[in-house]
Amino acid sequence: MNPRLALACAALIALPSLASAQVRPSTFHNGASRDTLVVTPAWLSQHLHDPDLVVLQVGVKDTYDAGHIPGARFLDWMDFHNMDQKPGDLTLEMPPVATLHDAFEKVGVSDRSRVVIYASDEY
Repeated sequence: MNPRLALACAALIALPSLASAQVRPSTFHNGASRDTLVVTPAWLSQHLHDPDLVVLQVGVKDTYDAGHIPGARFLDWMDFHNMDQKPGDLTLEMPPVATLHDAFEKVGVSDRSRVVIYASDEY
């Protein structure tokens, strides 16, 4: 297995553990629970062929081309990048809604989609 793909899979496995260690069980402001917002590798494996599931690997194209979760679609992190920001800079700002809409629409996300997003590169 490609080392970067293995790292991405490991991150998916570790994510629920990290989230549970840092987030108290509760509901979010929109009423959703953490359990409905974070998927496990087992859940993803069981649902990879669901017609409305869209798996997005956010990163750089070379990493995507080197290996990705089966069926994952590539989303260039630059689609969400503030042009004044350097790749290593921390940003807590979401891009404008129109930018998000266009980027997701470009990779096939619709109103019916259930979306799983994972990052493949360190920024």
